[in-house]
Amino acid sequence: MDTGEFDQRALLRDRATTINHKAEFLFDGHSEGKGWLIPNEAYHHSTAPVLKEYAVEGALISVGFGRGFDTLIGVPKIKELIIFDYSREVSLLSLATLEIAYRHKMIYGDFKTSEEFIRYFKEENVDETMTLLTGAFSDEDAEIVKDLFSKRYQKGFDENHLGVQPPLLIESYLRYLADQDLYESWVSSADAINTLATRYGNGEVHVICGDLSKKEDIDFLLQYLIEKKMTLSVADISNVDKYFNRTSRDSFR
Repeated sequence: MDTGEFDQRALLRDRATTINHKAEFLFDGHSEGKGWLIPNEAYHHSTAPVLKEYAVEGALISVGFGRGFDTLIGVPKIKELIIFDYSREVSLLSLATLEIAYRHKMIYGDFKTSEEFIRYFKEENVDETMTLLTGAFSDEDAEIVKDLFSKRYQKGFDENHLGVQPPLLIESYLRYLADQDLYESWVSSADAINTLATRYGNGEVHVICGDLSKKEDIDFLLQYLIEKKMTLSVADISNVDKYFNRTSRDSFR
């Protein structure tokens, strides 16, 4: 599919240049007009205002779930989110996070605080969380999800924090997103979490395990977009560009 000229060098531009060249990257075969390609160096609080003003209405492809959830919540023109990550663990964690928010909302009603959501990721609540997720995963995948909830930071702690238990990886990440004040993240408020749960329940958020540096996975994603009749508005590709070879780069074009 012809998607216009793909400038690999543009992926290496600094953040300010990338976000201020509106509609620089073309998705002519799937977008009405021009779309956005966001590399790993761009921060959400910098890109969101630009996308709000210049992005076309349509779908967002996000490698990993963090920035994808942020953009879905923060940019009204994003009508559907496709989380597309090569890591099965990341894909399962993305889906588990969505299922937790959705199932809580369906059973107990809206979240009242972001802490009410984050508590599901605390170590002492893992069994309760897995009970909430009953039936969402195969037995094998449920074990992977449970292990992810118990995973801790390791770097720097073995040498410098003797006798101190490293913090939980996922809980700490969510708490950081909730407490930082650069922008309102998807976990900064109960309203944002409730919105995410609702949009997932409405079928507006999809999780696909795949690799954007591989031709066959790109072809699968494009076919998915065609079948769903989605307009591609934004692709947030993290560091995928570092793994492009000539074949995969041509496929991405």
